[in-house]
Amino acid sequence: MGSPSVAYLGAYEMVTRETGVGSIRLVVPETVVLRAPPATILGSIAGAQRETRVGPTHSVVTVFAAPDWLGPGGYTPANGEPAVIVNAREPVRHPTNVWVHEYRHTRQHYRTTEEMRWVTEGSADYYAATITLRQGHVGYDRFRTRITTERSERADLSRPETWDARTAPYHKGARVVAALDARIQRRTGWEHSFEDVLELLTAREGPVTLDSFVEAIATVAGRETAAFARQAVVGSAPLVPDEPHAVTREGRNDPDRDGLDNAAEWRYGSHPFRADTDGDGLDDGVEVKAGSDPLVDEPWPEADEPSSTLLRPRRTPARYEVDTVRRGVAADTEQQRDFAVSRPVAVTDVDAADATDEQAPPTVLWVTASVVALTLGLWWRRRNGR
Repeated sequence: MGSPSVAYLGAYEMVTRETGVGSIRLVVPETVVLRAPPATILGSIAGAQRETRVGPTHSVVTVFAAPDWLGPGGYTPANGEPAVIVNAREPVRHPTNVWVHEYRHTRQHYRTTEEMRWVTEGSADYYAATITLRQGHVGYDRFRTRITTERSERADLSRPETWDARTAPYHKGARVVAALDARIQRRTGWEHSFEDVLELLTAREGPVTLDSFVEAIATVAGRETAAFARQAVVGSAPLVPDEPHAVTREGRNDPDRDGLDNAAEWRYGSHPFRADTDGDGLDDGVEVKAGSDPLVDEPWPEADEPSSTLLRPRRTPARYEVDTVRRGVAADTEQQRDFAVSRPVAVTDVDAADATDEQAPPTVLWVTASVVALTLGLWWRRRNGR
């Protein structure tokens, strides 16, 4: 089994998920035991495909599950290529969802200089955590812990020779991207995001430099945000605003299942990932329906007594309404349900089989695709006495 970048020699099982734009193939060697069920892995990657709008898609993406002895984490032979390798024991229900992280690499069609190579891993890690949150595989608190990490927070990301650890791009890099994403959204009235910066970087000719990165941010969100971005990269890690609406997507999604979709949560200021924002024991949707403010813990009014708190809905940002139109998918079709709008499965915050208190970032499998193919081929020959 192979692709232009990776090959596996030996017996395997292949599980395929058809999506609105093609196929995702999971190749599982017969000696490998997956930590998460194939359907969960493919569902998470398919969700990442739906939610990633930067970079060309591929009609076929091949994901190779690797044995433990090849090392933890994942490996993408070349950014923008439709083949990745992920250790079979990697979980899905964790903020460092390596399956999604590596898929993001298949959509990264830009090159960088040394001073900007951090953004490749930092953005992949941030969006892996964000997409995993949207899918309901982790809760908001675990997501926040991941993107606000203090590890390598003083690293100058533009100077790899000064990093205290090679994992600096995963930790400080993800934190920088998280801070920039929230800041860009606030500065642009929630109409633009860090993904718009990535689109500009993808469209440019030549490798991305620190200057061109800062200029792209200026184009999207102005000079003040650009100055903030430069300091975030070379100085101490910035604070990440606690703004859950910055990591939501389509307005019709309801990840906390409280009866209010993301657009309604925005309008009333309630938390899109917590069913009971004010902690009074009533879901936000119940309160809004009764005319009570979901942000204020007040005595529940009698049937003939109106709430003392007036609801003051805000204007809903256009981004909550335009995603489906942008994709050109009719609202009453199967593609709409499967492709344009994410429908997260009902899962608990932490699955006992997948959860760990602390997990290393998706450290790259420091091997080349040719070495992987050769190693697996030799192992298979020894195993079969050939």
